Amino acid sequence: INIIGTGDSTVLTKGSKQWTNSTGSKGYASIITIVNVEGEVKLENIKVTGATHIDMTGPVSGTDYGSGINVVSSSNVTLNNVTSTDNDGAGLIVNSSTVTATNLKTSGNGWYGVNVDKADSGAAIFTLNSGELSEDIQIKSDKSVEVTVNALGYIPYKIEGTTETIWSNRGLRNVAIITKDEETKYYRTIQAAIDAANPSDTILVAPGEYDVTYVNESDKHYLLINKPVTIKAADIKNKPILTADYSKVNSQAGNQQQTVHILADNVTLDGLVIYSIKNYPTDWIKVVEITNANNVTVKNCEIQGAEGVTEGATTAIYLGGTGIGKYTIEDNLLDGAIVLANGAGNGEDGDQASISGNTINASISFTGKTNSGWDHNHMENYPTISDNTINGTANNMLINSRDSEKDMLISDDTLEYIMKNNYFPDGKIGIVSDKYEYFNSTLYRKRLMLNPPVYNESQNTYHMTIQDAIDAVKDLETPNSPTNFTISVMPGTYNEDIEIIQQENKNIILQAYNDGNKYADVTLTGTIKINGNLRSDGNETITIRGFVFDHSNKNEGVNIIGYSNLGYGHDNTYPHNITIEDCDFIGNEAKTTVAVSVKQGKSYIIRNYKGDSLHSLGQFYSTNNITIENCSISGGKSGFNFNQSTVETDIYITNLVFNGNGYGVRIGTGNSSPAPTKITIENSSIVSSAICEEENLNDPDTAIVLRGGAPKTIVISNSTIKNSNVDSYDIANTVADNKSAYTFEFTDVDFGEDGKNLGQLSDAIEE
Repeated sequence: INIIGTGDSTVLTKGSKQWTNSTGSKGYASIITIVNVEGEVKLENIKVTGATHIDMTGPVSGTDYGSGINVVSSSNVTLNNVTSTDNDGAGLIVNSSTVTATNLKTSGNGWYGVNVDKADSGAAIFTLNSGELSEDIQIKSDKSVEVTVNALGYIPYKIEGTTETIWSNRGLRNVAIITKDEETKYYRTIQAAIDAANPSDTILVAPGEYDVTYVNESDKHYLLINKPVTIKAADIKNKPILTADYSKVNSQAGNQQQTVHILADNVTLDGLVIYSIKNYPTDWIKVVEITNANNVTVKNCEIQGAEGVTEGATTAIYLGGTGIGKYTIEDNLLDGAIVLANGAGNGEDGDQASISGNTINASISFTGKTNSGWDHNHMENYPTISDNTINGTANNMLINSRDSEKDMLISDDTLEYIMKNNYFPDGKIGIVSDKYEYFNSTLYRKRLMLNPPVYNESQNTYHMTIQDAIDAVKDLETPNSPTNFTISVMPGTYNEDIEIIQQENKNIILQAYNDGNKYADVTLTGTIKINGNLRSDGNETITIRGFVFDHSNKNEGVNIIGYSNLGYGHDNTYPHNITIEDCDFIGNEAKTTVAVSVKQGKSYIIRNYKGDSLHSLGQFYSTNNITIENCSISGGKSGFNFNQSTVETDIYITNLVFNGNGYGVRIGTGNSSPAPTKITIENSSIVSSAICEEENLNDPDTAIVLRGGAPKTIVISNSTIKNSNVDSYDIANTVADNKSAYTFEFTDVDFGEDGKNLGQLSDAIEE
């Protein structure tokens, strides 16, 4: 029979109906099947496409494989100008048949272009006069018995360890090649080539994609290199791709945690593209691991995470164990970290190790001895790191060194060399030292960071948290004279609670970074507690400036800047010499949030700050020498409360703007007589909307509230002092016995309009 079309416009394909094969035999899934024909069959000027594998049901289960054209036990088949594309199986199957093809074209087929094999007692003969076979495997025989392939320009290649033969008219793909003593052998997998190799052999890996997952009954692993060999791309411009699949192994034991595991000395990987294991259950995954293997080289490779793995989360190259001395990692593209651990580099020629010329889209990390149970050894040698582009991790870490002993960390000199001899993203780079708890023990850490968030300008040191910077100052020896330590915080939002302990001769300046023109945008969402360290007469100072304190989303009220309690009988620590300036405080109206609170403190200067949605701007308990300058509150309840049984020192307030439904300024507590001190209020606007009438004078809220122990002399000038309610007092005295005890000095003061200005104060004062 002859089937003659008009070319590629005559398309034979499967219909859209889905069906299963219930006949009990295979051979129904291909688009054209020629079976047991003794006479001539000619197919000419047609295109065959779209065959799919079909499930078998009925007496025999399994799969009926769908190829474009399947010729079985037929003696004289001719194909002229036939195209076979995009079939699940092969483009053409020749089983115990004689087939001659002219201008045969195959592409996109799942298996290969043409398969030639003996299926019964008859030989298989395939002649290709011309055409184009585009698949990686062009012509293949699985058994190579009584098989003849006549194809001009095609060379047969025997695959070692199998019965396969491949014919190709171009460089082979998806094979590993070993040439020795002028004999070349070809292997289907890289692992097969490694297993067959002799020490020092070079294995050339042809272009293609290699799943290096190895499963042989209970023996399951990925690519395992246990011999001193070189594994190299056959074509450096067309690098082979190595993949691995966790779902085929389903274990993380032993050699099952890395795509490539190197266990032998003197191994080289050159020019490979290596992906992390796909379908792996965690992001903590190693792509190439080198375990106690000396003199290993990884170069010209691209190592990256499989699809679905968080970018930069993988460990691209992991080196572990004291057996590692010299190693060379150069000219690679790494989408993941280089990690050295457990004494890697301590072995022979460890001082010659180098990491150079790489692009590293993560960090280089050194883990010495830890309490984890698997890192038992310090790092004694660090490699020469030069000419790399190190882009860092998501949290801007570039180099990381950690160890249970501080002296075993990478040296500052080595980090300085790295900074000078490598390339980094734009920004400021600094050395950051700290410590943290790791497996119930202290682990010291030193890191090279891009744009570290906290900088001690006085010590020229960088820190990752504000508390780390403050603790570093705390740990310094006591200076011989008062010394300023300026800690600048870079732009960003910081969620940490901070404690500052005052120490002799250590003046702490904690500020948002200032470029000389303005403060950076720095938001703190935690609290600051000041511990006076029981040094009530100390001369040391603390200055806090330039921050936005945002507690609008907090579920509880707090003192944003407060004080520490020591416990064991001490209720306070006597904070002293504190300046808080140029800050904004944002609270939550539903919670009792106070901007500044202090107990038994001394010498507080509060200036140039704003409050929003707060309970109050300040609560001062038994605190002396207080100055308030240029402060305001909106959307909150109260201003400043000076809660003292006797106000022992003068209070000075200037440029206070208050408009709320509580008190503006409240002074004193209890029922004692006025103190022989003075409060001065200048250039301020203090307006309360609280109800403050006769019956409220026991515990009133209004613009100014005078309680027991308040200063006897009240001086107010150039200010507005009033209650916005018609029948409410502007200034209220809570102690009837003190009605005539105060001295007021008013200059250019705007009170309420109804003339009811002073509550429970003498008529003479009212006049």
